[in-house]
Formats: sequence, C-alpha cells, structure tokens
Amino acid sequence: MAGMAALWAFVVLPAVVFVLTVIGVAPGLDGLEFASPHGAAILLVNGTVPVLVTYGYLALRFRPEHRLLWRPGGARAPGWLPALAIGLAIGLVWWALVDVLAFSLLTNALEYEPPVQQQLIEALSAGGWAAAAAVLAIVAIAPLGEELVFRGVVFLGLIRWLGPLGAALISSAVFGLIHIQTDLGAFVFLAGYAFAFGLFACWLVRRSGSLWLAIGAHALSNAASVAMALLTGEV
Repeated sequence: MAGMAALWAFVVLPAVVFVLTVIGVAPGLDGLEFASPHGAAILLVNGTVPVLVTYGYLALRFRPEHRLLWRPGGARAPGWLPALAIGLAIGLVWWALVDVLAFSLLTNALEYEPPVQQQLIEALSAGGWAAAAAVLAIVAIAPLGEELVFRGVVFLGLIRWLGPLGAALISSAVFGLIHIQTDLGAFVFLAGYAFAFGLFACWLVRRSGSLWLAIGAHALSNAASVAMALLTGEV
C-alpha cells in the first residue's frame, strides 16, 4: 500500500494536474497571439500553475521530505550559491556536448530536423513583453519549477521505495512524457532529450546533495539554447 501511495503522490498526481491544466487552457489558446501581452501572460501562467499546485500539495502532504528538497545531502551539501554556480558551469558543458554536438550528429545521421516550438519562437520574435515572458519562462521558471517537482519531489520521494536507479528512471520518464508536441517526431526528440537530462539531473542531485546544481545546469542549458536561436537567426 505504501508503494501505491508513493506512486500516486509522486507520479500520478503531477501527471493529472498537467493534463487537466492543458485541457482547461487549450480552448482559450486557439488563435491566441503569443506575441501579445495577453498571450505572454498566458504563457507564464500556463507554465507556473501546474508546478505550484503540485509542489504545494506534495510539500504539505510530505512535510518531513519537504525539508530535504533544497539540501538532500544534509550538512555536507554545498551552499545554494556555490552549488548554483557549479551547476551553471556544468550546464554549459552539457549544452555544448549534448545540445550542440550530439544533437547535430544525431539529426545528420537520421536526416531529420525536428520542428521548433513555434509558440515560443513567435513570442521571442515579437520582442517586448512577450519576449521577456518567454525568456523568463524558459530560463528561470521552468528550470526552478521542474527541478523542484521532478528531482526534488518525485525523484527523492521515490528513492525509498524504488532505490536511486528506479527513482531516476521513473521520474525522468515522466519528465520526458510531459513535453508534449503536436509533431510526433518533435515529441520523440524532445521527450528523449528530457529523459536523458532528467537522468543526468538525478545523478547531480544524488552526488552533490544539492538541488541547486540541477537547477543551475537546467537554467544554463535553456539559456544557451535561447541565445543560440537568437544569434543564428532562428528567432
């Protein structure tokens, strides 16, 4: 019974909240211009509400575990600022090796270039509030919220029942599956990438005892991708 309760709390609940949010918001997104201030606000709200609701429930439901989120390694874990700085450096290496080198080799070998996320591209291209909201969502809100939920809550919460490897596989699989795309090829690429990064982030948290390394690596990888898109003219 304890295992089923853990599965509900740490896997099923986040997925249900995400799906319900998509169902509730999707009708209002039809024809919405993400380059408008209203569209930018929707982009931010849609990205933050599922994370806040899920994390809030789990933090209240599992209060002892909640104290482990920021420093799961206890006193041996580095402080948040050094850990964040190290995470940013690690994220740059990850981005260069995986996002640039490995991704380029893979797409060339498969002769397939997955389409970009059009909504975010439109928002970044518009400038102003829409671009600022898109950058904030990609570089700050997504890394912080997703690491809190998928590594801080799901991964650490499942360790006691599944062990480190099982918890890493399950939490990373769920993390990959939530990256829904309308194009099947894009979904496979993005879900696979998210799964791989999820495993890497779990390893960072497990080895360092700090969630901030994963947050920093996630934020830098996202920021580098946005910067590259801007510099190469994709936006």
